[in-house]
Amino acid sequence: MYSRFYGFTTEPFQNTPDLDFLFLSTNHKEALACIEYGIRQRKGFIAITGEAGVGKTIILRSYLTKVDAQKQKTIYILNPRVSFDSVLTTILKELSADPVALPATLKLNQLHEVLIAEYRNDRTVVLIIDEAQNMPIETLESIRLLLNLETAKEKLIQMVFVGQPELDTLLNRYELRQVRERIALRARIAPLTKTESEDYIDHRLSLVRGEPRAVFSKQALDRIVKSANGIPRRLNILCDAVLIAGFEYRQAIISDRIAKEAIAVFIGLSQPPRRLQPRYAVGMLSVVLMVVFYLVYLSTMPGITVSGPSEDTVQRKEPPKPVLGTIGTDQLFARERAARSAPPACRARASSNCTSTAALPRTKPPRR
Repeated sequence: MYSRFYGFTTEPFQNTPDLDFLFLSTNHKEALACIEYGIRQRKGFIAITGEAGVGKTIILRSYLTKVDAQKQKTIYILNPRVSFDSVLTTILKELSADPVALPATLKLNQLHEVLIAEYRNDRTVVLIIDEAQNMPIETLESIRLLLNLETAKEKLIQMVFVGQPELDTLLNRYELRQVRERIALRARIAPLTKTESEDYIDHRLSLVRGEPRAVFSKQALDRIVKSANGIPRRLNILCDAVLIAGFEYRQAIISDRIAKEAIAVFIGLSQPPRRLQPRYAVGMLSVVLMVVFYLVYLSTMPGITVSGPSEDTVQRKEPPKPVLGTIGTDQLFARERAARSAPPACRARASSNCTSTAALPRTKPPRR
């Protein structure tokens, strides 16, 4: 995605144990030397521990590439959640032996005979168990029986247990004390230091760059290293995320702001910003300019005005006409004045049309 923009021959931070990008820190070299020496000298039981993502698997693969397949037979168990009987069956099948369909004790005797034959042919048998911290306790208790398969001087099978720090906790249990006491060599792969982390990033970039040039600013590099806490797998993930963000912003040298944004999105502290693609931004700007130009053009044309209510119309508003059947305020005051000027006898009446009886003319009664 970003390889062409930054001039890479391939993506430098793929999250796979690629031996082309092998980087050996001091701890990695010690662990690799521990495996090589323990197997070559037939020490029997080797334990390698380290946090998830520190590079245990790539160390194993690095060792296996150096092995002479004619001199060594390696059995690699990736899923340790199995019974002891399943372990014996797997070993026998890998050694081209047909496991007997009998209890595990008889399979153990069969394996003993097969291992003696391999030893006489000057071949070493190695059992590697990855993610060994997940192995059931019952299986671990029985594993020690394999360590009893030996000659007077050497072990017939070499076992390498690789796991996370929980493996140390598991082996420290009281019921596994006999297994723990049989560990001949032990190594622990610690996280990278700040300097080693920077060397790790520069090492991977140097393998894909045509010419040496900076990709991360000093501040961005410091932020990536601090956020990864010395875990190579996390360094790969963060560097890849920051490079993707730098490519989207078209930054040749990625700034600290871009690195901070990408890391925050990765660890879930913020949502990715909605970036407007350049072609969409140009299109929206063109539409806005066209609308503005059209409005300016209309305002310059004669006879086109924006009309609204004039001041004369507002000032000549007629007062509301009274509604029939209602009495206004002036009529109420007029009635009240008329009632006050009327004679007392008439004022006592409630009606406003009363007249005085004294004012009426006297009429003669008609003649009969």
